[in-house]
Amino acid sequence: MTVTEYTDQVDAPTPETLKELCGRSAPWVSIYLPTRRDNSDPHADALRLRGLIDEAAAKLSELDTIAPSDEERLLAPLRALVDDRLFWGEQADGLALLAGLDGHHVFRVPLSPQAQVHVGALPHLAPLVPVAFGDEEFVLLAMSQKAVRLFSGRRDSIHELELGPVPDSLEGMERQHAREQELQHQHEPRPGAGGGVAAFHGHGGSEVSEVMVDKFVHEVATTLRSRIGASTRTPVVLAAVSEYLPKLQATNALPTLVDDVVAGNPDAASAADLLERAWPVVADAVAAPAARYTEEVAERRGAGTAVTDPAEIARMGAEGRIATLLLREGAQLDDHEIARLDEAVCAALATSAELHTVHELPEDAPYAALLRW
Repeated sequence: MTVTEYTDQVDAPTPETLKELCGRSAPWVSIYLPTRRDNSDPHADALRLRGLIDEAAAKLSELDTIAPSDEERLLAPLRALVDDRLFWGEQADGLALLAGLDGHHVFRVPLSPQAQVHVGALPHLAPLVPVAFGDEEFVLLAMSQKAVRLFSGRRDSIHELELGPVPDSLEGMERQHAREQELQHQHEPRPGAGGGVAAFHGHGGSEVSEVMVDKFVHEVATTLRSRIGASTRTPVVLAAVSEYLPKLQATNALPTLVDDVVAGNPDAASAADLLERAWPVVADAVAAPAARYTEEVAERRGAGTAVTDPAEIARMGAEGRIATLLLREGAQLDDHEIARLDEAVCAALATSAELHTVHELPEDAPYAALLRW
């Protein structure tokens, strides 16, 4: 497996971000291209962007509704990126550039999109849906008494997240508790040598009681729940010694925790190593939501609460009836079909519908809608 490892080169568009972009003024230039995170040939990526910008300029020149000055206003910020060495030195797996008359937006994303250019009345947001809505994403918790690390992963990429409230180790949890105790009792006499917080000498040894380990696991679980959101549907996979898994499960704090473990102490493992071992454990859990959506479309078409016809989807979107819009990965569309898809995406976002990518749809439909009524 070829794994891309990174830490902080990712921009995370949210559903709210996409919805806000739909409300901006036309026209829009949307450019997507794969990039090299290892910086092996940033010049080649810059040249590819230059060519895509030239393609966008040609498409803009065909419009009768845009003045040459507005064309330059749209493309100038994108052209400036071509020669920005710092920019090319900090890339993820893919790049999304969205330019409108109200401003331009750059997203470095943890997936590798097909190189493409679109010019239209709306931004082309479909390639950003998997990132904004967390499709095929999972959380990896690498945990030992000495170190806790948190990652966001996909099949072939992984990046480390800030822990936030999650303790970085058992000792770190105890330090935090000591600070809290000192704040609570800062005006009281300090406890004697026999009071306060227990001292630890060599974590993992006999001096760390089972009670303290249980307390540590419980705190990691509850703080991780607050870190990733109590209502998240993102699978969580544990990399740790095997006995930690039942302890985490017993907390009932992580309902999406996978029922298997990347076994062993993860402290010396790189992010790439962890991903290579975690993917076989979490793959089925990651794929399950998309498969369920595909089945639901097939089941509900007969009842009229799922549609695959683009014209029907457009009408349902205008009426605010779309609950979930599903985009088939790899669907090949011409410019007219993409413009219609962009309308469906923005209509769904405007009414707070969910959007997800799936691998299959009935009759190879490019997209489908599950309806509210």
